Amino acid sequence: MNTFRIVPVGDRFQVIETAPDGRVITTRDFQTEAAAEVWIVKRATVANMADLARWLRGNPTKIP
Repeated sequence: MNTFRIVPVGDRFQVIETAPDGRVITTRDFQTEAAAEVWIVKRATVANMADLARWLRGNPTKIP
């Protein structure tokens, strides 16, 4: 599962998404920390739904 970090950068906040193998997948900038948190929740939800869909179709990936 990917991990997310919120890092303050000046007057903004940056979200850094990292894959389990250490690759940085995406970096986004937000005006508020709350906006960054909402983006993380949406991003994680979409990823979880994609994994669930694969599992339901009989093509499981690493489902815990």
